[in-house]
Amino acid sequence: MKLLIVEGNPESIWQARQAAGAVPYHRRFIQLLAHLGYDDVAVAFPADNKALPTSTALRDFDGILLTGSALNIYSPEAEVVNQLDFAEQCFASGVPIYGSCWGLQVAVVAAGGRVGKSVNGREFGLARAITLTDSGKNSRFYRGKPAVFDALCIHEDDTHELPANAEVLATNAHSQVQALTLHYKQSAFFGVQYHPEFTFEDVKFIADFMHQRLCDDQVFTEAFTQADCLAEIRSHPNATDVDFHTLEIQRWLQAL
Repeated sequence: MKLLIVEGNPESIWQARQAAGAVPYHRRFIQLLAHLGYDDVAVAFPADNKALPTSTALRDFDGILLTGSALNIYSPEAEVVNQLDFAEQCFASGVPIYGSCWGLQVAVVAAGGRVGKSVNGREFGLARAITLTDSGKNSRFYRGKPAVFDALCIHEDDTHELPANAEVLATNAHSQVQALTLHYKQSAFFGVQYHPEFTFEDVKFIADFMHQRLCDDQVFTEAFTQADCLAEIRSHPNATDVDFHTLEIQRWLQAL
């Protein structure tokens, strides 16, 4: 099986974070896919218009995975526009597409929906009590997942308006859309607002790297400190269980 990972950050961001100790989003997916037994992987960097497959070459892939990003999809900057343009090509290819967080937002906007800042502020650490809708309970992507679960996350934006053909699979008190499917042009899409691919180390890096911003956003407070947040995740029965928290991605891969 041949898979394409689409990095959501421009090189300037992912290299700076890598220099600070982070695993870039595309490399985290490479590691996860290798863990799951998928080694035939290529990476595209559309934010910088680098090494992009042609429309014909895209059809050679069995699946496309869109990663997270530090960008905002409603920003007019070139790194965003470039990714939306590339998403149009991906959807025209007929290849199934998966997206985490930013990846979901790219798909929603490309297909005609709208994404904006969450009215509930930033969600970080654990996305709590994600609840499957009836469609989610019947979805092959959530087979074996409990009807209510927590997941690792970071985002300040979420879906404000669904595109045509979209079906919400999961929701929670913070964001009405925590997972959805849609069909646009020739491709079927499944995506989540949280980060099934994340590890505890990813969340810890973000907590350190963005500490002041997370304090400013009232994610960390005197009553719930960074240490409290990380301790809660570390002790969570499922949040760091790779087989549990990556189940959605496993099911999507199995369906290809």
